[in-house]
Amino acid sequence: MPFGLIVQLPGLAYRLPSAVAKQHVFSCTALHGLLMLHAQSMILQLAQSAICNRFHTAVQRLSRWLFLTSERAHSDRFELTHEFVAEMVGGPRTAISQAAATLRRLGVIDYERGVMIIRNRTQLHRMACECADAVGSAVRGDGAGALSPAGRSARRARATKSR
Repeated sequence: MPFGLIVQLPGLAYRLPSAVAKQHVFSCTALHGLLMLHAQSMILQLAQSAICNRFHTAVQRLSRWLFLTSERAHSDRFELTHEFVAEMVGGPRTAISQAAATLRRLGVIDYERGVMIIRNRTQLHRMACECADAVGSAVRGDGAGALSPAGRSARRARATKSR
């Protein structure tokens, strides 16, 4: 079965023949466990993205994606086009361009042809929907994900505080 990959940002990657991977997954319980945790994290991210795309605005989704991407890449500068970001965020390019313009006007990000720069991470996090915390904690494995009691309690506390 062929698979397609999308490389979001430049960086280091490894390639491994599938036969070697299968051999080690079945013979190493620690590796098997890590891969199962990764699969669970990916499924949670997929489900959370589907919910996010249905219920949150383009500004919230763009803020979420930029915030999480910056955490994973350990960078506040990305070489990305609005077209590519629209694919990642799940919206039309025009909506993402308008959302980016809003974030730029508020001083949260800046961009020029093919480059986005986060200027205010704190504000970006505030503008992101709660999906950013749910997905971020699932990826980090800190137990406060969307499906965990800790994650639900944290969201309820934030919602109560903002009223």
